[in-house]
Amino acid sequence: MSEPDPFRPLDDFAAALAAVDAVDLEGLPERDLAALVSGLGRVGRQVAARRLAAVAELDRRHRDNGDPTGRATRDLLTRNGLTPGRARRDIDTANALADLPTTRQALADGEISADHAEQIAKAASRLDDPADQQRIDRTGAEKARACDPRQLRKILDKAVTDLEPEDLEDREARSIRNRTVTTFDTDDGMVAIRGKLPRHHGEAVRTALSSLSRPHGHDDDRTFEQRQADALTK
Repeated sequence: MSEPDPFRPLDDFAAALAAVDAVDLEGLPERDLAALVSGLGRVGRQVAARRLAAVAELDRRHRDNGDPTGRATRDLLTRNGLTPGRARRDIDTANALADLPTTRQALADGEISADHAEQIAKAASRLDDPADQQRIDRTGAEKARACDPRQLRKILDKAVTDLEPEDLEDREARSIRNRTVTTFDTDDGMVAIRGKLPRHHGEAVRTALSSLSRPHGHDDDRTFEQRQADALTK
């Protein structure tokens, strides 16, 4: 008996997508169109779960074969269009899901997104006690169904603090460890800047920007955001 073709499901999926392409979207009633959008979103989340499972297995094999940093997996993901930062986060999330069964199942069922799963994995990684990690797993998967990833991060930050309160020194050390600033090109030819700083550093930057971004008289028609942008280049 011949072995099953591992790529057959992808062929079936491509056929399903072709069937969706054949639908006359302009002719669909609004209710059906909304249902299609929701259904495709759920399928997309389910596909993301299977992709992350494959990423985790591939990364495990690379590490077992002498690549402890996971560079080969990152290189593959970047060749598939991901930024290096996004590739690293996907690998971290994929590997973490092995120990987060509730989150893993919710993602596989399409009930939460990969971005939700990433926030849950990050929160769980801050805890040492496996029992606490499982509490974050269950709490995160439940809360993720009713909020976006940014809201979930705030909920989980509080949950982690409640489970393992940090003293001031530990909190400052963590904020310094997690500091980051990244720049990247946007599709419209501009450069975006995104970062996170320890509170005292962030307040210093905010104060400096505030001082440099005051309006230049009554005729200054720049928005607050535009003045802040201009202040960065002064």
